[in-house]
Parts: sequence; C-alpha cells; structure tokens
Amino acid sequence: MSGVGDPEELRRHGIATVAEVLEVGRNLQNHPGVDLQFATRREDSLVSELSLLGQVRLGLDWILRRKGLGASNFFETGAFLRTGDDVTFPNMQYEFLPLRREVRGGKVVPAPGFQFWMDLSRPESRGAVKLRSADPVDHPSIVFNHLEARLDIRDLIDGIRLARTLTRQAAWDRYRAREITPGAEVESDSDLEGFLRANVGTSYHPSGSCRMGADAEAVVDGDGRVRAVGRLRIVDASIMPRVVTANLNAAVMMMAEKISDRILGRSPLPPSDAPYYRAPR
Repeated sequence: MSGVGDPEELRRHGIATVAEVLEVGRNLQNHPGVDLQFATRREDSLVSELSLLGQVRLGLDWILRRKGLGASNFFETGAFLRTGDDVTFPNMQYEFLPLRREVRGGKVVPAPGFQFWMDLSRPESRGAVKLRSADPVDHPSIVFNHLEARLDIRDLIDGIRLARTLTRQAAWDRYRAREITPGAEVESDSDLEGFLRANVGTSYHPSGSCRMGADAEAVVDGDGRVRAVGRLRIVDASIMPRVVTANLNAAVMMMAEKISDRILGRSPLPPSDAPYYRAPR
C-alpha cells in the first residue's frame, strides 16, 4: 500500500510506485509439518490426569503454587534431528505431546495416546505475500507454497519414517502404541506424499518476505534499513534471508536487540566462546 514494491503489482491495483523493490513480499517461508498420532491405553497417556477431579487439582496447583500441569504447554520434549547421514544439519524438528488431539463437534479434545508434531527446519519451497486490492481492509493474499520443492516432500517422508523408527524401539514396548495417523497401512512414498498433501500444516513461523542481504535486490541491508527508501527500517522475521532452524521468537528478539544497538551507536558485545556440545556423526 505504501508504493514500495514491484511496480507491476502496484499498477495492477492502481497504486503509484514510490520505490521499485521487486523482492518485497517474495521469498516467503515457513516451517511446514504434520502430526503423527499414536493410540495408547488411557493410563499410559496424560489424559489420565485430565478427569474432572484432575482438572480441579490442576487448577488449584496452579493457583496456589504456580506449579504442576497448569505450568506446562505439554510440549516438554523436542528434538532437532537429521533424517539421514547425507544431511549436514538437523533438517527436522520434532515436538512430543503425551496425549493426542481430536476434533469433535468443532472442538479440539484430548484423547489417549501421544503424538509428534514434526516440521521442516529449512524448507526449499518459497511463497509470496501480495495485495488483493488497493483497499486496506481487504486481507492480503498469503501463499506459502508448501511442498512445491520435491526435496521438501522427500525430507518429510523421511521424517515420518524416522518417527516410526523411534516408536519401534524397545523402550516403547510397554505402551503398545497403535499408529492412528497416517496409519500403518500408509507406507509407500506415493501414499505418504498423499498424506502430506492432505494434512500439511504450519508452525506459524512466517518469515523472509523483506529479506536482508548485500545484493542489489535485497529489501534491507545489514542494519534493517530499506535500501530504496530513506529513514525506514524493518526489524522482524520478514528480514530473515532464510527461516532459522528453530522457532522464531528468540531469533527475532536477538535481531531487535542487535539492530537497536546499531541505531543507538552502542558497541556490540564481544563474541562468545562458550562451549557447546556437538553430537558425534
């Protein structure tokens, strides 16, 4: 609406071009993924704690002590894993939930079991944000274009198979888990691709539509300044050239702190040499 963008798109909606920046709205990325659900006995699932009495206990524990299940979102366990030895980075994020969720009568309700939410850490597919009209009340067109890249489909299929391998380990034997989705009968690459296309969801991590870069087509420079317009900065997930291999919140806070320091002329902190663990290959 500002007139900063692709002149052809702006003309289509009768908006005067203030600055030609072709990349505005392009390069849109996300973390697409799917739920894998498994059924177990009620006593082996967190739903055993969510009876009417359990919910009263949960509420009192939170109100009186700020502890217990009320202090959790239940996604307490997660992992960043590589789906194969030929992958050089953790291309899949898993989040484990000790119950599964069903939609009944338009409401999400807990059910006995457990589930993995798994999503791609660095998808290759790219989408775009575009105007539908010159009316600011109209919602924009936001198309993530999930699964456009064949590699994304391949990685998600490998991710499903890896999750299945995890649940077949001896530690899971006592739970007698039964796969609900996609279902044990969904085994071939083509069937798993069909499941993905029908069920792909999002981690709500939109980013990249005003990417940072040193090249002439980049929307902002290293300090978040819009190259084509003076006295304007962007400091949010849209300036990421590639979506980070994790949730966005901490990365966006870090970018805001760093660019704020640059605006105020503060010297950056010295680089950290804190040790970290690297898993053996």
